[in-house]
Amino acid sequence: MHIDADEIAALGVSLLDLADALAAQGDSSQDAWAFGEGNAAASFAELVGAWQRERLRVCRGLAHLGEAATSVGGLYVDTEERNRQSLVGGVW
Repeated sequence: MHIDADEIAALGVSLLDLADALAAQGDSSQDAWAFGEGNAAASFAELVGAWQRERLRVCRGLAHLGEAATSVGGLYVDTEERNRQSLVGGVW
């Protein structure tokens, strides 16, 4: 298995971009008017509210994973270099 630190960092950037795009989605709760008065509009508003809460939870998770992946890329390179040096008699 080959692990590339640049690919890990790029994954982190992609996850952060995805989190930003998901967070930037508009608020569709104002669209409830299309259902008129009654249960349908209320149900739609409830559904949209739940989606917004879940969307923000997912955004936080993606941002956390993205930040971790971008920082891990550099740490991986450092670890690999230290392991290489130790195998050839180098000093940490």
